Amino acid sequence: MAAALVVLATSSYWFLADRHAVDRALLLGLADPSGSPEFEGAFVSVAWSFTALGSPEVVFVFAAAMTLFFALSSRWIETVHTVASIAGGAAAGYAAKAVTGLVRPHHAPGSSELLHTSFPSGHALLATLLFGTAAVLAARRCKRLHLQSYLVATAAGISLAVGVSRVYLGTHWPSDVLAGWSFGLIWILLVDAGRARLRVRPNSV
Repeated sequence: MAAALVVLATSSYWFLADRHAVDRALLLGLADPSGSPEFEGAFVSVAWSFTALGSPEVVFVFAAAMTLFFALSSRWIETVHTVASIAGGAAAGYAAKAVTGLVRPHHAPGSSELLHTSFPSGHALLATLLFGTAAVLAARRCKRLHLQSYLVATAAGISLAVGVSRVYLGTHWPSDVLAGWSFGLIWILLVDAGRARLRVRPNSV
């Protein structure tokens, strides 16, 4: 959690104090803030596919399915954990968006209403919350370290791909994505730590 806090603080500084000097260096020409990239080609198609995994619609469907599964299984601890981790983190993250109201590097035509929703990246945040929470809950059921490592690595890989796609498509600054990842990770760890303090064993299916 300490590392995530450092990343969140650093990305916030880049965004709020450095006026994107580091962001522009990190973009390495992938996204020009003066105009959006051409929406064609194999790389852009793949990027849009990955970015969809962090969209509010996709995350809502999978989060609702997870919650319903745990509720139908009478696993109430996992049900509350899922809601608190994903819904709670999303609400906090989007509240941060509303408070900061900062500008994206550029945005797709017709999306002017999204111009001031840059920090943190909602897609990076939601992907981290969804896949990170799923990995944590699944890892709690696994006893083997290599399986737990696989779950965490898979969640991290998907979240990484979603965040990178946002930068590649030019819809977010790197600091937005770093903040989304770190905010999501901190929230997941806080919820998991809160559950651990309750010392309640999960129910079996």
